Amino acid sequence: MKKIILVIFFNILIIPLFSYELNKNINIRFGLPSDNGIILYKKGFVLLYDINKKVSLWASYYLTKKYYNNRQKLAFSFCHDPQLKKGQRAEIEDYKKTIYYPCKLVPHEDMARDKVIMRETYYFSNICPMDKDLYNNCWKKLENSIRNFVMDGNDVWVVTGPIF
Repeated sequence: MKKIILVIFFNILIIPLFSYELNKNINIRFGLPSDNGIILYKKGFVLLYDINKKVSLWASYYLTKKYYNNRQKLAFSFCHDPQLKKGQRAEIEDYKKTIYYPCKLVPHEDMARDKVIMRETYYFSNICPMDKDLYNNCWKKLENSIRNFVMDGNDVWVVTGPIF
């Protein structure tokens, strides 16, 4: 009986533990939420971009407290993503006459450890149109809560995305 229980334990718990391969990219360590679009690998995060909607369907990134040690203070403006061709990507004109606010799926405050990473948060591939009130109230509070959780010494993987 003990031998049967040991074999079942080994087959159910131990073998799957060693057969599961973690992704080498820390931002998608446990896999992709979905892959029905163009996957854009950035230095500090990963996006899945929908060329028809011209918006990312999700963004995934890893945060740890040490990322906040050497924060850069730089100002950038929004621009197109050089990984996407014209016609596939959102442009500045798409946001000029709209009631929606360009919300970053990956906030630049969380990517301030490096100039290149911070710059990539201003690509339109990282932008999602959002109601201003939703952005200024709920979304910013959620971003700050995550940041505070990380500053308390917790490592997290964050996955964000729009609801259409």
